[in-house]
Amino acid sequence: YVDPALAGGAKGHVFVTLETEEGQGTDLVPGRAQTRVVKTVGEVDWDGKKVWDFGASAPGGRARQHHDIARLPNGNTLVLSNIAYPLPGFAAPQVLDDVAYEVNPDGDIVWTWAASDHLDEIGFTSDELKLVKNSKKADYLHVNNLKPLGPNHWFDEGDQRFAPDNLIFDSREANFMAIIDRKTRKIAWTLGPHFPSPATEAGGFSRKLPRPVDQISGQHDAQIITKGLPGAGNL
Repeated sequence: YVDPALAGGAKGHVFVTLETEEGQGTDLVPGRAQTRVVKTVGEVDWDGKKVWDFGASAPGGRARQHHDIARLPNGNTLVLSNIAYPLPGFAAPQVLDDVAYEVNPDGDIVWTWAASDHLDEIGFTSDELKLVKNSKKADYLHVNNLKPLGPNHWFDEGDQRFAPDNLIFDSREANFMAIIDRKTRKIAWTLGPHFPSPATEAGGFSRKLPRPVDQISGQHDAQIITKGLPGAGNL
């Protein structure tokens, strides 16, 4: 759904898949591409009328949106997408790269970011990076969320890595979460891919709280807890 505060006060606006390569219909679930390719994604009002769309200006004329999409305070829309192409140094003939687009109200891309340009900033060892690039799986990172950080006390206290308009995402396949600096496009902060060795208590991890994050598995939707809520500023 679209926060009414970011849609001119209009309630009931939602993002949907408008068209795939198989056809059209607002019953299609956003990001549920499976073997289908999302051609056009859009915003519709409560009556199902299209008020915004994106796809024609994307590479190849296909949005390829997956997993996440969000309206930004400046009126633009943040879209998580894929691009399939060959990448130098990768064993797979076609890599499914995760990309971020900022799209304006006219449907034009005004800012872009591609994960493959920043692999050296994530913290992989040289051997791990070889494993990533030698994988036969095209979806080598499988990023499954992308959101602005939003206001938080870390930034208020002077940590520029947590600027509210910086973006947080996570990679299910590569075991990490990261923050993108919007101005430099560089990775500013990470959790993972390395974690302390799990404790030896029953169950293979410590039951004492608080404890270090010693493992993650299949994470989705990493985000900073909003100011004013219990645990504000935590992940």
